[in-house]
Amino acid sequence: MLLHLSRLSFWLAAALAAVALFAPHGRETPLTLSAAATSLLALVFWRCGLRRRPEPPARPVPAAVTLLDEPALRDAHVHVARAVQQAASFEAALHAVGRVLRGELGARGSEVQWVLGVEGTHALLSGLIESQPGFRTVPRRLRLDASPLGQALATRRPAGAAPGALALPIVAGDALLATIELSGLELAIEPAALASLLELAQSGLAVRALAPAAPEPPTIRPIDARDIGDNAAVSDDVVALRLPGGCNGARASGMLDDCVHPQGFDDLLVPPMRAQGPAAMLSRPSRLHTPAEAGDAAAPGASGAPPALNAAAIARLRELDPDGKNLLIERVLTAFRTSVARLQPQLDAARASGDVSTLRLVAHTLKSSSASIGALHLSALCAQTEAAIRQDATGADLNPGLDALVAAIADALRAIDVQLKERA
Repeated sequence: MLLHLSRLSFWLAAALAAVALFAPHGRETPLTLSAAATSLLALVFWRCGLRRRPEPPARPVPAAVTLLDEPALRDAHVHVARAVQQAASFEAALHAVGRVLRGELGARGSEVQWVLGVEGTHALLSGLIESQPGFRTVPRRLRLDASPLGQALATRRPAGAAPGALALPIVAGDALLATIELSGLELAIEPAALASLLELAQSGLAVRALAPAAPEPPTIRPIDARDIGDNAAVSDDVVALRLPGGCNGARASGMLDDCVHPQGFDDLLVPPMRAQGPAAMLSRPSRLHTPAEAGDAAAPGASGAPPALNAAAIARLRELDPDGKNLLIERVLTAFRTSVARLQPQLDAARASGDVSTLRLVAHTLKSSSASIGALHLSALCAQTEAAIRQDATGADLNPGLDALVAAIADALRAIDVQLKERA
């Protein structure tokens, strides 16, 4: 009310002052004095009104920011491991992990870039577009400065902080392959929990990068009637052939018989046959029935125990790098050993504390990485442990399986040491 009277008094004083300017001689003085008195009255009303004005409500004190800690990011670990395992290719795994990290850490954007090379103070990068697999953007040069991406490329370690920006380099063996860059991080994250999540993503993608690609299914050409007619005369001769390793050749009556022959087969001659066809087939060793070489058997332990490393898996890796120039086998096995060195302490601690969530995460992670190097027995034990935990098994129910899993890890590591020593 007093503030309202102050405004009225002010306007009245202004009106009196204006009238005094045009008043007849002798009347300007009283009007001027009246305007001055009214102005003083407006000032008094204003000061009193301010004193009686209620105080504005106090602003609420913002609550302390809650950090995302290890338990809060536990599901993020599971999602990262699943993204790596289920992706159809290494490039798809990069995009999948980028999406998971972006969602779980609260980033506004994520970008995957392929590292073409690092020389001196600069790196050459090319972006990967998720909607166009195999497509790369025009290469660009990036200075290895103090930015998170520059630091990550220079040190080959995750760089940046939350809130802010992060860069995750993907290193496989000695090669810096790619980076995942997160921008606009707005959530506060506990540094140790963030480092653990990024380490899981980095090691999982490294193993995936070195793992051999799944073989494409063979294509079968339908048999033409003319082919059968052209080769009918030699069919009986083919039946009589004996393949290396004691395997027999057999004539199939048709394509269905080829595919579901009850005894299986190691090789076949598809019409039209040529004169050199049988000889070329005979020169190829019979893979499925060739016993594993002593150097590939990597399972120390009791007789009859499953091998720690599957000989066929090691052979497939050797075929991808036959002359050994790329050190593929060494890189794959070393990456797995590094991953186990990080996961085994988590396994032991979770087992001691009864933390089944961490046990399931470790088993899930080891399941895919061990399968990629041919540690099939270890992978199967991990799958059994994960399934048991999903069925709410706890405590003593898990102990026998965990004992077997720990023993299989030790066997796999000894087998890896044997393989690496042979190639040293």
